[in-house]
Parts: sequence; structure tokens; C-alpha cells
Amino acid sequence: MTYSDRFDRRTYQRSSIYSTARYSADGAAWSEFDIVDLSTGGLRLYVDADYEVGARLFFHITVYGLSSEFEFRAEGVIRRKDQTDKYYVYGVKFRNLSKDDQIRIDEIITHMRPKAYDI
Repeated sequence: MTYSDRFDRRTYQRSSIYSTARYSADGAAWSEFDIVDLSTGGLRLYVDADYEVGARLFFHITVYGLSSEFEFRAEGVIRRKDQTDKYYVYGVKFRNLSKDDQIRIDEIITHMRPKAYDI
């Protein structure tokens, strides 16, 4: 991992959130997955399909907040790849996330994070 990769990983707030999500490598065949964490910069996911770093993926995600939900579509590029006994774990950087979607994701992440007085 290069210095810029380590720096890039810490640019955005991340959070585990409740969502439904699908991904596709070709935009035609879609598979469901669980988001491990999400930020305005990208996401981490566990899937059983093997892709190379640099591969492009398409996403259709519904994020559920405390009192609202919203859907967005995004294109991403695999930046990191790891493997567990059962799954491939990918770190994906979004390429075309709209400013409005970035703001909505950031608002949900901010509201989902525990406050100091909640701990």
C-alpha cells in the first residue's frame, strides 16, 4: 500500500449503516451485497466474486437513515483487494457520486455516529 493509498483511506468519515445494495460489473447482471462501511468517497464490501484492482463496478444503493431513506447510483473503481476464507473484500472509490448524494451520505453518517454523551 502506498502512502497516498493510506492518506486517501482517511479522507472521509465512514460508518456502518443500514442499507440495501446491489452491484454489477457489466451494468446488466446485478447481485446483492452488504455494505461493510460507507463514506462519501467509497465503500467496502464482501462478495464471492473475484475482481482485479482497478476493475470498474456499478452500484445501486438504498441508504436508510433515522427518519428517511434515499437511493443513489454510483460507479466505482476497486482500490484494494483482500480475501477471507469465504469472501473477497474490496475497497471501492466512487467515481461519479453527485454532490447532493455526497451531502446526504455525509448527513446520515454524521447522525449515525455515536455522540460522546451516548457512550
